[in-house]
Amino acid sequence: MTANGVKDERLFVEDRLERLAARLTAGRPQDGFDFALGRTTPHPAALFGARLAVENNVQHATVRSAGVWLTEERQALAQLADFLGTETKSAVPTSGGAEALLVALFYALDAALPDYRTRGISSAKVRIYLSQEGHAAVAKAARLLGLGDDAVVRVRLRDDGAIDPNDLTDRIGKDLAAGFTPVAIVATIGTTVDGALDDLDRLATIAASRRLWLHADAAWGGILPFSPDGDAWRARFRRCSSVSVDPHKTFHCPLGLGVLYTDRPRGNALRVDAAYVPKEDDPPWAQGIPWSRGAIALPLVALLAALGAGGFAALVGDAFRRADRLRTALGREGVAVADAPLPIVTLAETGRGGAAALVEALASCKYRTSPVRFASGKLGVRIGLFDHAIPDDALDGLARAIGAFYRKPT
Repeated sequence: MTANGVKDERLFVEDRLERLAARLTAGRPQDGFDFALGRTTPHPAALFGARLAVENNVQHATVRSAGVWLTEERQALAQLADFLGTETKSAVPTSGGAEALLVALFYALDAALPDYRTRGISSAKVRIYLSQEGHAAVAKAARLLGLGDDAVVRVRLRDDGAIDPNDLTDRIGKDLAAGFTPVAIVATIGTTVDGALDDLDRLATIAASRRLWLHADAAWGGILPFSPDGDAWRARFRRCSSVSVDPHKTFHCPLGLGVLYTDRPRGNALRVDAAYVPKEDDPPWAQGIPWSRGAIALPLVALLAALGAGGFAALVGDAFRRADRLRTALGREGVAVADAPLPIVTLAETGRGGAAALVEALASCKYRTSPVRFASGKLGVRIGLFDHAIPDDALDGLARAIGAFYRKPT
């Protein structure tokens, strides 16, 4: 209370904010370990970057307004591109994979249709190809770009869950014969259900032979250049017209940060000059959808600054060690799982009670996992090992809990 008996306004506001925080977090688990895909623990350095961006609220519309913040951002994105092996002519920070896909497909249309920027789709009957397990964000992008759902062609899967290149080639040929305009192939590098990887080498050859745009949706697969097979993946990404990654999924940044890398120069197809912005070369507003944005990539900038290149690579790559440890521990429990390129363990056969019972049993032990439905229609359980905050003893405990479930008497 103040001297005149009026309640201290600062304490009043703090009390309201504390009650708001309590309401928002009441339903969230406060203990245990999260092995479900979609949410990982941001690294403290990335959280520092996020706070710095919010507190300073720097405008990333022009080179002049962003200044050194933009310089640091572009240096960090170029450093990440070196890890990934991607082209760096254009590095566009986005809110995530869906926005990156939208911009990538815009570039694909601009490359395929000479009058697209001025006249739109006109009479072209466009086709975009992806697997049956490719992300639904492609269909959303097709609607936003005025193409409609019919423009998206879902291609048959191989037995391993990846796109069938033979079916793709056949569909492109039939569409050309029917008067359609194939524009792009969207390769999925890590499907949402079971982490299947499309064959980028085969798809790159097909795209080059037909002069199609090849986009790699690597929201999950962006981690692969940090794997033991990293050199091969960097070479594959270099063959793509564009690649999108999600640092908020695999690089320990808070939601939502994605990055789109393309082989198109920055500020080309999306540049629309206006009298109220300065005439600049390579302004940020000409790269993506937002005209004004904040320093959304600063969590990544701070993470690279804090850890250095070697520390960052070790942090990201440790997910593969966690996956190997869990597979080994499951083997000791008599639970056979196949090796996989991504740090994901998928249990297709879940014993008595099925996937739902296994997920519930693991949740009772404070291990949160994801039930999934495979393309075959069967249910399974998916375990993601991306989170740097998961300790080794939790991996061993998870394996023991899974083993105990499998050994339950029928």
